[in-house]
Amino acid sequence: MNLKKEDLKKVQRALSSAYKAGGDIEIGDAWERRVMARVRGLGPLRTRRGVTALFEGVWRFAPVAAAMFLVLGAVLYQRMDILSEYEMARVFLETGLDDSLFQILGAS
Repeated sequence: MNLKKEDLKKVQRALSSAYKAGGDIEIGDAWERRVMARVRGLGPLRTRRGVTALFEGVWRFAPVAAAMFLVLGAVLYQRMDILSEYEMARVFLETGLDDSLFQILGAS
């Protein structure tokens, strides 16, 4: 609903005068019945179906999945001993595979 500025001013004046009047304005039962009949006449809201509804559900869980990924990644990073794997790889690369394999097997 797009109101012009002058119409908006009229609505604001009417609402402010009704507010200042306080509880002097009585609303009858007929008004309430008409409003409720109008609300019932609107019917249920339309639901989205298909691909768009699927993607909305996926995006709701994306922040939770990202947070879980970060927490699990931090836990795995702390539990894994990366330095020792790095040291083993360095020993194999520096001394050569044949020498290291013979040393492991005990033959020299």
